[in-house]
Amino acid sequence: MHRKHGIDPNPLYKLGMGRVGCMPCINCNKAELFEIARRFPKEIARVAEWERIVKMASKRQAATFFPTARNMPAGIDGWVEWSKTVRGGQQYDLLKAFEFDNVPACSSAYGLCE
Repeated sequence: MHRKHGIDPNPLYKLGMGRVGCMPCINCNKAELFEIARRFPKEIARVAEWERIVKMASKRQAATFFPTARNMPAGIDGWVEWSKTVRGGQQYDLLKAFEFDNVPACSSAYGLCE
């Protein structure tokens, strides 16, 4: 649709994001979190710092950006590590581990790369 009307899409779509309203989106999927963590590590650090600050003020002494669930990591750093794993979250995907350090030119799920 963008090409048809000559409009450039939000650049984040070209980087593999499916949602671009906030960074990171609390509804992002595993692949999107992986892309955010490797392309925008400062955003992950910002969320981790807010988790730390809110945890200090929390009665439960807990604060997480993403919801906690049984057998799932707590805190943004745990979720980022989970995003590097294969299905089931127990084993690292060797190809993803390689990609994390070697960012490819395009990861768009929408085929927006040139």
